[in-house]
Amino acid sequence: MGRMTRALESVLDRYRDWLTSRGVSRKSRNCLITRLRRFAEWFRQRYGAQPLPARLTGRAAYYYREHLLERGLAPCYISSHIHAVRSYHAWAVATGLASRSPLPFRLTSIRTLGGLIS
Repeated sequence: MGRMTRALESVLDRYRDWLTSRGVSRKSRNCLITRLRRFAEWFRQRYGAQPLPARLTGRAAYYYREHLLERGLAPCYISSHIHAVRSYHAWAVATGLASRSPLPFRLTSIRTLGGLIS
């Protein structure tokens, strides 16, 4: 995976601390952060920038899910990655790092490419 910026590492550390304060298990925290790192690498390759909260858009989440679908990954795998992105951004909105949720549509119907937006 590519190198993440200090700014993104700092944001992910704050997110991890918040998850800890909410009683999220270490295993779940590690899974969420791992999924976010994978998203960050994809985002960096596609957009040439790190996915700091203010840069996230619904379109980026949509294209990320499309990317995962095109790789033929299992629906539960894709759902877990999209959940990590949505959780990260919801936290950013709640803590003031992002001004609004950029994910206005649901990304949960992922069984087929025809059902991208449910």
